[in-house]
This record gives sequence, C-alpha cells and structure tokens, in this order.
Amino acid sequence: MSGARGNGHAESKGTELCLSCGLCCEGVIFNRAALKHDEIRLAKDYDLDYFPEGEGEFAFRLPCHLYQDDKCSMYLSRPDACKRYRCDLLKRLTGGNIDLEESKQIVSQVKSLMDSIDKRMINVEHSGDFRQRVVKFLDLRSRNSMVYKDSNALLRDIELFYSNLQQYIEKRAK
Repeated sequence: MSGARGNGHAESKGTELCLSCGLCCEGVIFNRAALKHDEIRLAKDYDLDYFPEGEGEFAFRLPCHLYQDDKCSMYLSRPDACKRYRCDLLKRLTGGNIDLEESKQIVSQVKSLMDSIDKRMINVEHSGDFRQRVVKFLDLRSRNSMVYKDSNALLRDIELFYSNLQQYIEKRAK
C-alpha cells in the first residue's frame, strides 16, 4: 500500500486504514495476488500458498494465512502486489476526498454486514473464505430454498454487502 507521493500524513492515514480493514487480505475482493519472480523465496519463507499463473508468472492464494488478528503479520516485508494495491476507499482517503474516520466507519459497516451474513449461513461449512461460503449458500439455496429460515432476507443482505463493497471499496469495470 503506498500513499500519495510527498504526503507522509496521507500515507500514514492510508496505512492506518489498511491495517484496520484487511478485506483484500481476507480474500473478499480477490482470490489471489501476484508475485514477482524474485518474491518466490519470500513466498516459501512465509509458507504462502503460491502457484504458477501463466508463463513465468506466479501468484499466491487469498485469503492470506498471514492476516491474523486483524493485521498482516508480515506487513513490513509483504509482497510488492500487497504494497502497490490501493482499493478505491484508500484512493479516496489519500486523495483527500474522505477522512480517516469516515473511511474506517465504511469498513466497519461492511465488515459488520459480512459477519452478520456469515453467522446466518448456518448450513454452510465454515471452511474456506467468505466468498466460497456465499457460493455454497447460494448453491444450497438453489437446490432447496427451505434449508434456510428467512433465506430471502439473507439474500438481500448478501446483495447489500456486495453492493457496498463495490460502491465504497472496490469499483469493478462493467
């Protein structure tokens, strides 16, 4: 994560936001991150689940097991893709379009909704990441809508979660 060049204050706010969020590390936004060829040793040293992703390119799977207790345990030596990645919320913060407290409040709302959804997907095994559990829930529901009490409300919350994620954190090209 890098801040605005020449603006250490914006960069430190950005670091604070990133360390309070971790949605990218948790695999909510992406399911993998690129590795430079010279970072393979780092991946091995930190036991990252890396794999070839094309001719001479590598990536590691997300969620990252090094994201523990709501922080990156290798933050200072993390791979370049992690250092360079800037979600839309971070760009807005370092660009001065939103303040740190509002940014953290958005992250808190998104995470709270995510936790609420996760707790209500009672028939889905809690292995894998959040995205995988949502897919499993949708699959189970499509086969039997009676499996979940009030599954329509849960579907609305899942839609709201992904809408908030897209609106505030990571805008996707359409």
